[in-house]
Amino acid sequence: KEPGAEEEPERVATESFTKLMCNITEQINFMHDGLLAGLDEDREIFSSTLKRDALYRKTARISELPPYLCVHFVRFCWKKREGVRAKILRPVKFPLVLDATPYCTDALKAQLQPHRGRPARRAEPAHRRPKAAAGSQA
Repeated sequence: KEPGAEEEPERVATESFTKLMCNITEQINFMHDGLLAGLDEDREIFSSTLKRDALYRKTARISELPPYLCVHFVRFCWKKREGVRAKILRPVKFPLVLDATPYCTDALKAQLQPHRGRPARRAEPAHRRPKAAAGSQA
């Protein structure tokens, strides 16, 4: 919040999502940093107290993990001087297995804590699963 808007109450809202945005900038080298940048962002919103647009900080966290989590690498930026959209070609490092705990609410972190450190179960593709026996022989 900007100075003068301290008396405004904090707003809490719940939004559903289908993917996490990984914002790539000139400073981002790792997917973790880009995901945090996508979850924590500054927004300009009209302030009823100040009677003008004010800068606010939006902080989002995951309260329930979906079965599949898509990560969208946002690699475009707007160049104001040229008035064009440009692709950011910066290499970004990412883990093969994503630990989503840093992006979760404290309540979900508490639920996930007992399971951390265990190897993840991976679904076996249908063509590799062992076939069930048709009948039993005694």
